[in-house]
Amino acid sequence: LGSLSGGEAARLLFARLSVQEPNVLVLDEPTNHLDLEAIEALVEILAFTSFDAPYARLREGIDTCDPARLEDLALGLFHLWVGRGAPGKEDYCMMALGHLGGDRSVGVLTPMVRRWPGESAHARAVKGLDVLEAIGTDFALMQLHGISVKLKFKGLKKKAALKVEDKRWLQLLYSSNS
Repeated sequence: LGSLSGGEAARLLFARLSVQEPNVLVLDEPTNHLDLEAIEALVEILAFTSFDAPYARLREGIDTCDPARLEDLALGLFHLWVGRGAPGKEDYCMMALGHLGGDRSVGVLTPMVRRWPGESAHARAVKGLDVLEAIGTDFALMQLHGISVKLKFKGLKKKAALKVEDKRWLQLLYSSNS
């Protein structure tokens, strides 16, 4: 070990930590203009905000950062949460995708939303629908539509259909006002 360079030693240490499955989120330049304390504050804000009434300072934090890096942060939190067994009291890690995520987050979340009802996690899947709705991209709407048409779990299928219908009405309203 004494003959390893600094970079090699760091990679070896990271490999050892990865094998041990620690509850650690490793961020490689996750945001612009945010130091570790600001990232911790952003995560704390995410833990206490909702889609219906987002914390007022959340928008400030989002506006100061590169969206792709914020999505990296949200996906990191999400993967950490899933790796810990997706505890309900920490579901803000999934909800962070709705505040900070985009199409990459949709691609990661959608297969899980489809799978969770079969794993006795229907409530988690319903929250996943809320996250997809909050992301709000065309791709997210397309995935909600796919769930509403093809999913075998009727309750979740119906909730997805309602979200798609709500989005369609909003799109029609906004397009007629333009």
